[in-house]
Amino acid sequence: MYLFTSMAAMWLALMSGEVAESLAPGTPVTRLTAIATSQEASLSNQDNGFVTLATRYKRVVFIPSVRRITLDGIAVYMNGPFESGLDGGHVSTVDAGTVLEPLLQGTSAPPLPSTPPLIVLDPGHGGEDPGAVGINFVTEKDVVLVITKRLRSALVQSGVQVRLTREDDRYLSLGDRISLVRQWRADAFISIHLNSSANHTAGGVETFVLPARGFPSTSNGTNGDGDYPGNRYDAENTRLAFFIQKGLLYQTQGEDRGLRRARYEVLRDAPCPAILAECGFVTNRKEAKLLQQPAYCERVAQGLASGLLTYISRRE
Repeated sequence: MYLFTSMAAMWLALMSGEVAESLAPGTPVTRLTAIATSQEASLSNQDNGFVTLATRYKRVVFIPSVRRITLDGIAVYMNGPFESGLDGGHVSTVDAGTVLEPLLQGTSAPPLPSTPPLIVLDPGHGGEDPGAVGINFVTEKDVVLVITKRLRSALVQSGVQVRLTREDDRYLSLGDRISLVRQWRADAFISIHLNSSANHTAGGVETFVLPARGFPSTSNGTNGDGDYPGNRYDAENTRLAFFIQKGLLYQTQGEDRGLRRARYEVLRDAPCPAILAECGFVTNRKEAKLLQQPAYCERVAQGLASGLLTYISRRE
């Protein structure tokens, strides 16, 4: 159960725009001092109550009672919150092993099974399912297909094997998409989407991974007790999503909505590391206009490509 904690924690959470939470009773935890020792990192308390962990190359900022951390300035949502205390503060052991360790030790992953690797790209929606329809009738299914084909070109030029779940405007169920990923024995799966909101000022990019077993998504406080196939890749999902989010932010210069967590079917049932990228809002006037421009779609594709290629290089 995730509850409001102390008044001080509530104040810090509100200051960061987040809701104060606490780990469920009995959740195994790992002290931040132990993580710092294993990573040869330093710990420091900031005047605003935040805690910084710094290695030679990376810097992580923790907010008491909040799941969101920033790693080199990029927002990453852990499965559970950082909790301050007399032990110097701690995180769930799940987050220590599947979020912090893979992001801080960027080169420790095993090699990918295929050489060259096979990446399956999934343009969301299609056929009678248009996805989100926004300002000036910008339609998700059409734009993501343009982005995906441009992404394929960039990856093929870099020597990566690529297959698309759909090449044209056709409908595929979510199960059909995952069946193809399994059939093709993909090394990684990228589902590409666009966002929408009733709030037309909402904008930016975000990248989703599967929450760990027993932890909630970032959109609600309901814990997921199912152990899904995709949870076998929790650490690699996080690593892949971080590089994707970083690449998208660099190319689009959009708002950083963070590396987030959700139990989407294509993430739950994926037989390999998998992420879902939301590359902009069709309901945001500025972003909808940009998404109609081929040059901007190319920038989005290049952002996705740079993230994927960085991920692949760390596993070679």
